[in-house]
Amino acid sequence: MTATPGNTAKSPPESPFAPGLGWAWAALGVSALGWALAPVFIRYLSPHYNAYTQSFVRYASAAAALTPWCAVFYPRELRQALGRWRALLGISLLVVLMQTAWTLAIYKTTATSAQLVVKLQVPMVALLSYAAFHEERGVIRDPRFLAGAALSLFGVWGVLLKEPGAGALPSPDRSFWLLMLVNVCWAVYIVASRHACRDLHPVPMFTVVANLVTVGFLPMMLWKGDASQVVSAGPGVAAVAFLSGAVSISLSHSAFHYAQVRLGAAFCTTLHLLNPLATYAVALALWPDEAMNAVQWAGAALLIGGSALVVRARRSGDEGDPGPT
Repeated sequence: MTATPGNTAKSPPESPFAPGLGWAWAALGVSALGWALAPVFIRYLSPHYNAYTQSFVRYASAAAALTPWCAVFYPRELRQALGRWRALLGISLLVVLMQTAWTLAIYKTTATSAQLVVKLQVPMVALLSYAAFHEERGVIRDPRFLAGAALSLFGVWGVLLKEPGAGALPSPDRSFWLLMLVNVCWAVYIVASRHACRDLHPVPMFTVVANLVTVGFLPMMLWKGDASQVVSAGPGVAAVAFLSGAVSISLSHSAFHYAQVRLGAAFCTTLHLLNPLATYAVALALWPDEAMNAVQWAGAALLIGGSALVVRARRSGDEGDPGPT
């Protein structure tokens, strides 16, 4: 999950290829890889944790990793975010719902398919922003948005055709509808964060959200999950779970914010559309069923290309991050 709708960034350079931006490019690579690995981590941990338990463990790890760092480097901004906990509470509950749907979906599908389908969030964010913000209303009339949205929808259709010989119409299963819920929640999250917390620094803001989400997952784990798995999974699995939260949630959010400030949000978001390729490469090495057929590859190309067109149409300095983690 990513939380950088706040308008705290300085103006990016005219070109992301200007000299002196090596650390920004490194941060962009770290964030892209971290988010690409998120569904891989979730699928890898699925035999060891109930979905609700895993969600708690990953976000608790993210909060544990990010809170001390943020307290040292952003103490004033963290106090400001803590002072807005009531506004962040509603956003955090939305993240609990979104993260639950995201994790449950990956328990039922491949990591690559999940990563691709949630790219449909890009036009959804644009549509919801159209309804909420006056300055966004020219976007929906932009030919790039219209073409990108259409291509994205055709792309999802292609990604869902796991057996092309079975017919031209895919059969969406439970995981697809869970991923569509993720897309809707993500769009609401980005717009709500931008509306309610525009003046907050995004990294401390997400630190508070991560802690609130962890608290929200605790009763869900006790009710629907299996708290004993936190111990019974063993130290090796616990280390992987901590790495998942620390890297794919905490480090990736912070690195993306650093990169977008210096390279531009639209540029960073566009490059992040390619992270399903990294997801695919890592996941295929672990699970043979991650392989995709030619129609799915064509759908993936349409989905990523269409989303890139939407990003270009929405090109603005305070876009949200590329997706759930």
